Amino acid sequence: AGGSSSSRSSAEQRQALVLYDPDAAEQAEREQAERAIIQAVLGSVFSTRKPRDVVAGTSSGLKTMTKGIGLGLAALVAQPYLGAKQQGAKGFVKGMGAGLAACTASTVAGTVVGGTQILRGVMNTPRAIIQKSRGQVWNTDTRKWEVDWYSLAEEAAEVLGDAEKPEGSPDGKDDGGKSSSSASAPRRPSRKVVDRTFYELLDVAPEATDAEIRKAFYKKSLELHPDKNPDNPEATAKFQAVSDAYRVLGDEERRRAYDEHGKDSATAGLSKIEPVVFFAALFGSHHFEPFIGRLRLAQEIDGDLQTLLRDAAASFDEEGDAPPSLDALKVHRAQKQMKKVERIRQVRCAVDLVTRLQPMVSALLGPPEGAEVNPETCAEWEKAQSAEAEKLAKTPCGTEMLYLIGWIYSNRARQFFAGTMLTRIVAQVEGSLHLAQSKANFVGTVGKTAYTVNGVMKTAEKKRLAGEAQDDEAEKAEGEEKVAEKPSAESASGKAESAEAPAKAAKAQGKEAKEAAGKKPQPPAPTPA
Repeated sequence: AGGSSSSRSSAEQRQALVLYDPDAAEQAEREQAERAIIQAVLGSVFSTRKPRDVVAGTSSGLKTMTKGIGLGLAALVAQPYLGAKQQGAKGFVKGMGAGLAACTASTVAGTVVGGTQILRGVMNTPRAIIQKSRGQVWNTDTRKWEVDWYSLAEEAAEVLGDAEKPEGSPDGKDDGGKSSSSASAPRRPSRKVVDRTFYELLDVAPEATDAEIRKAFYKKSLELHPDKNPDNPEATAKFQAVSDAYRVLGDEERRRAYDEHGKDSATAGLSKIEPVVFFAALFGSHHFEPFIGRLRLAQEIDGDLQTLLRDAAASFDEEGDAPPSLDALKVHRAQKQMKKVERIRQVRCAVDLVTRLQPMVSALLGPPEGAEVNPETCAEWEKAQSAEAEKLAKTPCGTEMLYLIGWIYSNRARQFFAGTMLTRIVAQVEGSLHLAQSKANFVGTVGKTAYTVNGVMKTAEKKRLAGEAQDDEAEKAEGEEKVAEKPSAESASGKAESAEAPAKAAKAQGKEAKEAAGKKPQPPAPTPA
């Protein structure tokens, strides 16, 4: 019996080891990521999410039908055009056939999926009525009915932990913790460096990853920022030094040169940039972080996203004109990490807002149990907020940021405290229109900027081509002058020699005559007998 028991335990242990297979777990996660990507791609065209009721189902179905018909018409126009452009009349005929097939398939698929969504909405309506009568709410993320209960304290404890993250750390963990992507980021191999000054300025090791260097720079910059250290030249000098250190260590080529040859080699050709401007360009204005958090979320994804971008760039370089290939598992992990960081940002903003409003709420609605209220609390609170608003207005784009923050918060408050459904709908429409207007203004600004940059680039290109043409013409003219000067020089040399010839002959004759006159006459030779 003892032998059979030990054999069973050994078999269970082996089975547990077999069940805990990292490769199999990673493969399962990869398959799940691929399915999620396929669903996301299809969902961007055809909505297949579970509708709440007949209203949501009808809206989803009509949108899906419209997208299907629109894509079909686009294919019907694009395919013949591309075929004619590549193969002429023959390609136009082939493109027409392919366009008709794509138009038919897209229209049929959109109609079928849209009709299915409407039918699903009709079927879910009775349950929606029952759950609504019970006071439950519809969760748009999980697509399920849930109890209408929310506690910021509970969510903050779940997302942020028992203690708030100290200011200056971009991730959502404490100083000793590391995110999953940070832990998975590859470490640099241990190596000997000729200079450690920049690493010591940022308090990182020479083997630190790019993400660790970026976080260290962010933390150090916040501590030494001139706004937090006014009239402190020592802090300003350190802020400049930290900025220069990051500009070297944050660049792969300069960091390699710094490790191998030192500071002089790494900083050669490094342009001078105002450190405050450089910090704001990387991380945005930190003055508004208590209100909106950090919006540069891509900089906080320190492992998978950076690896994903490097892999995409490497595959693009290797494959030439072929589209870059991406790892579905890395894309899925990066997406999950971005959602996690975004939730941390939202919860932290809510916690900061509660902390900011608590004195006024206590003064108006009564203090919590055991707390005392100062009668001058409201006046002091308003004075403090006005002073902070005046300070924020002096920062770059501060007035625009204050307007947007105030408008969004007030609109959300109107939606939440709306007394009737009509008032809530009006507030929601106002928010949607304001968002659409902001996006349109943003697109217009980007378009104008792109147009201006394109014009500047074209002008610079024209000047460059004109300069090259002038240089070519100058070289050509110089060559022609050299070719023309050569026979002229030969002709002039020949003429000079011709002019000198009679003079030389006359000089030779005069010399001969002088020699002849200088000789004594010789007596005639005797005549032989």
